[in-house]
Amino acid sequence: MLVQPRRTWIREVFTYRGTVLPTVWRRLLVVGGLSLALTIGHLETHSFVLRDITPLPFTLTGFAISVFLGFRTTTAYTRFWEGRTLWGGLVNTCRNFTRQVLTWVAAPPGSAPDPANDAALRQLQRRIVHHVIAFSHALRQRLRDDERPDEYSELVDPALLPALQHEPNRPQAILAHVAGLLRGAYDQGLLHPQHVPVLEASLAAMTDAQGGCERIGSTPLPYVYRVLVHQIVGIYCFSLPFGLIHTLQWFAPAVTVLVAYAFFGLDAIGEELDNPFEIDANDLPLAALTRGIELDLRARLGETDLPPPARPHRGLLL
Repeated sequence: MLVQPRRTWIREVFTYRGTVLPTVWRRLLVVGGLSLALTIGHLETHSFVLRDITPLPFTLTGFAISVFLGFRTTTAYTRFWEGRTLWGGLVNTCRNFTRQVLTWVAAPPGSAPDPANDAALRQLQRRIVHHVIAFSHALRQRLRDDERPDEYSELVDPALLPALQHEPNRPQAILAHVAGLLRGAYDQGLLHPQHVPVLEASLAAMTDAQGGCERIGSTPLPYVYRVLVHQIVGIYCFSLPFGLIHTLQWFAPAVTVLVAYAFFGLDAIGEELDNPFEIDANDLPLAALTRGIELDLRARLGETDLPPPARPHRGLLL
């Protein structure tokens, strides 16, 4: 996600980075060149007879296409916002689960104080929370199709790491291991039966968040709809000069490029927001979100040797 400080209106108007210009400038160049060539041919050499073509058909179709593109952009932003909502819920679920583990995974009431047992209990709590942190990293890697278990190898049990190399769904394998740790705590009398459903509900909420993100990532806008948008926008923009030359004459190329920028830009925005989990300039900062989860959860464990918070690099927060 591109993170920029608040700037003046004029600087926003003339900005380039983070806009759709890097995506559409070639199309604009072709449309502008075509419009300029048609204008010169019509006004200077009179080799093109375009006097009978009026802007009216383009006005009518332009309105319909703008509504169509508005719906396309709204659909894409809905997917973007749903992805952000799912990750916001995941952040809260991880915090809640950590609080539940630190509160309810405890020595049985009335047991005699034992420093060795207390140390083992704290170690168990730490293992459980560390695996939840590893789950968030594994989910981010899965959504971005960049799975590298070595990145979170220090957070998972050494015996689990080799198995993860062959797991088709590593986030769920980690959650299954967390459930096994909770079952062990229950068998040892460290977890009251009434608290088991609470912790299980938190694990289920993490699974639901993963499923929602996978649904967004694996179900793009239907291909036939996406192609139709590209086709009607392309046909409209490349034919627009024919309807503007007679009326606008030498101003036709400039107006054509301006209108094409609006239509090509809306099309490109919908394309970029369609999958919010990639690493484009306007996608969700999953690495920053997972780093935030790690910092919050490890702080609750009382750890002080924490990684630095995620910072934008050249204005880009991944």
